[in-house]
Amino acid sequence: MPPLNPVNTVSNISDRSQLAEFLGKKPALNAYLLGDLDERYWSRTKWFAVQHGKQIQEIALLYSGMNPPILIAIPNSDPAQLKYLLEEIQPQLPAQVYAHLGPDLWSALDRYQLKDQPQPHFVMELTNPSAHQSISITEIIPLQKHDFEDTRQLFDASYPGHWFREEMLGFGPYFGYRDATGQLLAAGGVHVFSETYQVATIGNVVTHPSARGQGWASKVNACLLADLSERVETIALNVHAKNSVAIQLYENLGFSKLAEYFEMHLIRK
Repeated sequence: MPPLNPVNTVSNISDRSQLAEFLGKKPALNAYLLGDLDERYWSRTKWFAVQHGKQIQEIALLYSGMNPPILIAIPNSDPAQLKYLLEEIQPQLPAQVYAHLGPDLWSALDRYQLKDQPQPHFVMELTNPSAHQSISITEIIPLQKHDFEDTRQLFDASYPGHWFREEMLGFGPYFGYRDATGQLLAAGGVHVFSETYQVATIGNVVTHPSARGQGWASKVNACLLADLSERVETIALNVHAKNSVAIQLYENLGFSKLAEYFEMHLIRK
């Protein structure tokens, strides 16, 4: 596919200020990407852009901090330009990627095949920052690195196949609930957190099967929001489009749907 404008070019970008300027125009949509500009994540990133002169038109990010690497390409304004970008960068991508792509974009990666069916998701942003304030958080406690083993066991019991790792407890705030015996029954934290770029994305929220339906996820999230709201301007999250329970929970906490995208595992043909 030829460029939609012959003046446009595809390039690798390594200027954080240039990336931040473009991504900051829609911070909630780009919260994950803005967070990955932070020093703790930066070395794991590779950035691709369609540019008109020096002006970025669309961006894609390859994040190598996970296995397989994560490719994020959600349109800011021009899906056709982003599709062109994805077509052009295929030779620079690894043999496998876990992709977050805007609607109808995965067909641009014609050198890849789907390992499984694309899963619809929503990006949600916090639009009512006071909604969580009516929820009691007195029983919720901060989690530290020494809580890792208990947290890992909670994830193993609640979310097989999870991506939770020890380093995540040091990247940003995490909170949880322990019962009277000390067992950790609920936890939640962030996927990315950057005070430099003023963004955070809530993630890794989990409740033990024996404690579900008791409101612990709401309390953990409310505690996270109370903490994050004092530290960053933009709070967002990703949620499976078919997880109606989670979507309702987050809407009750003040979040609104912002955009749809699809997650999928791609393997080079």
